[in-house]
Amino acid sequence: ARQFDVCLMPFAMNEATEFINPTKALEYMATATPIVSSPVPDVVSNFASVVQIAQTHDEFITQCRLALESPNQAATERGLKMASENTWEAIVGKMEDHIKLALNERAATQRQKTAISSLPATSKATGGVLAGSQTVVSA
Repeated sequence: ARQFDVCLMPFAMNEATEFINPTKALEYMATATPIVSSPVPDVVSNFASVVQIAQTHDEFITQCRLALESPNQAATERGLKMASENTWEAIVGKMEDHIKLALNERAATQRQKTAISSLPATSKATGGVLAGSQTVVSA
């Protein structure tokens, strides 16, 4: 792809492509090369700020010509940023963070349950507040 002048994603629009998420989009972005695609839903929703989306055959050809004649540098920069944020290492890092958060939340819930179970029986019945306790406000 580094030798491409324009990266192409000319997917047919049918049932088979309705739910695809073309991983090649991120690979193309990493090459800093303009990208033109047919309107695959995931490309439109996830990459429209980087990828030129063509609705028709003729528009696809026009978008390719425009990409050759005057590449959109801002879109290329957005694509490089998006690609760097979605490397396998970055994705694994995000997953590890989610797992740590879930484990920490689970541990906190377990600590709460343990703390409540160790309260005296009269305190458990009132949700952790000792029965008969009062607050005195002096005037």
